Amino acid sequence: MIDWVRNNTTGIAFLVVGVALVVGISFLSFGCTASDLIQVRVPLGVQRSINTPKIVTLTDAPHEWDRWQLFVESETEKFADEIAKGQQLLGFVESFANTGLGVAEQALGGIPFGGAAVGGLGLLAGIFFDKPGAKKKEAKEKEASYNAGVKQGKTIAEEIARQIRV
Repeated sequence: MIDWVRNNTTGIAFLVVGVALVVGISFLSFGCTASDLIQVRVPLGVQRSINTPKIVTLTDAPHEWDRWQLFVESETEKFADEIAKGQQLLGFVESFANTGLGVAEQALGGIPFGGAAVGGLGLLAGIFFDKPGAKKKEAKEKEASYNAGVKQGKTIAEEIARQIRV
């Protein structure tokens, strides 16, 4: 048998190529295409937003792209609606405040220093209302201050330790 294989290397090569072709054609005919073999990396933000795997095939990429576009469009609409609601609320609050200040100005207009009293009332009201995000900003500043203090304390402790060793 080994002698026959040695004498018929060309026939064996054709047989191997033929089997490879049959296997390759069978592989492709069962629905596997070259685009199934090519992989596309999905950015982390997209993965988290639409809950998709890290890597998708090139065949699945258009579907994931459509899902991403749908997500972005719907979230954009939601955000725009929230901004519009906020602007409406701001308009209401400003209108209410202006009406209240107008009434107070009319009532205090005849009193000496009444105009200053209206301004003073506005300033006084401003003292009692925090700006949005002020507490978060303060917390970040405290944390940064704490971290800077810890770092400075570490530096001082290392210097003292170095002085003791000398």
